[in-house]
Amino acid sequence: MSSDYSDLKPPAAMSPVERQILLLQHQILANLNTGDGDHHRRMVEVLTQGFTIEYEDLFTPYAELSKDDCKLVFDILDMFRVMKASLKKLPEPEQNELASDYRYTVTFQGFDGNDAREGKMASYVTFLQTTDRWTELREDVDAADGGNSHAQLLPLYRAMLDVYRPIWGEVVRGGGPTGYHLSAEQLRRVAKARP
Repeated sequence: MSSDYSDLKPPAAMSPVERQILLLQHQILANLNTGDGDHHRRMVEVLTQGFTIEYEDLFTPYAELSKDDCKLVFDILDMFRVMKASLKKLPEPEQNELASDYRYTVTFQGFDGNDAREGKMASYVTFLQTTDRWTELREDVDAADGGNSHAQLLPLYRAMLDVYRPIWGEVVRGGGPTGYHLSAEQLRRVAKARP
């Protein structure tokens, strides 16, 4: 099962019957005033005119997020949950220094809504929070335009996870002087893991 979304291809063409069925559904949805009426009106135009290059907008929302990608989202959110809690446990001068120097890497910034894979991940974060999971990051998601980073951050998050996982493993095994929190130096190491 691929998780890079390169296999997600809209149909090159649709029969008139397929187009008519989708067209009618989008017309109905456009008239329901659900908040996404503009999208449905655009899709009515696309289907009416047969603009095949625009079919991607019809089908991309139905791409699946693989189990591996779901678990990756869990790992990323867990990392930021630990980092946020750890940051709060530090003395105020260290909190301020880390927040100032590494603001974009010690705070969850969301995922790129314009990327098919990251956009699905952003939607999953929203879903998780509506089911009362990772709610301590809700403020960060809201501050990041509702979880849309407007830039691809998955490479950064993966690099951070590569540094974070062994550090967290040591913390969990040893407890350490900070309990189950990262020290300022450990936070710096994770935050500096930019690719």
